Amino acid sequence: MGKLEVRVKGETVMPGYHNLPEKTAEVFDEEGYYRLGDAAKFVDENDANQGIIFDGRVGEDFKLSSGTWVSVGVLRPDLVAACSPLVFDAVICGQDKNFIGAMFWPSPVAFEDYVKKAEGDQMAAFIAYNKDLAAKVAAFNAAEPGSSRRIKRFLVMTEPPSIDKGEITDKGYVNQRLTQDHRADLVTSLFVDAPPPNLVQL
Repeated sequence: MGKLEVRVKGETVMPGYHNLPEKTAEVFDEEGYYRLGDAAKFVDENDANQGIIFDGRVGEDFKLSSGTWVSVGVLRPDLVAACSPLVFDAVICGQDKNFIGAMFWPSPVAFEDYVKKAEGDQMAAFIAYNKDLAAKVAAFNAAEPGSSRRIKRFLVMTEPPSIDKGEITDKGYVNQRLTQDHRADLVTSLFVDAPPPNLVQL
């Protein structure tokens, strides 16, 4: 079964945006159902009465070149948790690519500890940080059976997320698409045949 998007309709659902017909057309389908933007899957495909569970955000999810779906809304928080306390957040990349790549924002507090241990040597701190982060990502990969959950390459971003550019919302949620658009060069570097030295391959 393919990816399923949650759509709702009823008296308790708004009929549209006030005086914004184009915006209304974007979020309602041809039958008048409101697109939540969330994907879901059945707890048991053979028994719909068991209900559904969250399966990521439709706008963030993508397919690898193999046709395998990557559920970013589920993978990202799992990966960030596995890399705690080293990272603040992550951007998952790989649409139409052969594998998944990730771009991490380091935890400022964690990275500062590496700088202190390196006696102020930023490069030595970065090397040590990348080594430990690679170990955490490798451990995460070892517990994952399929290509839709394994990270093959990653890099660490030095520029923090920008609220002004829409990379992160006021609620602290990372806009995966906008971040990749604004950092297209970094995304490209994840998948080139000869990756730059700051990129980690697993």
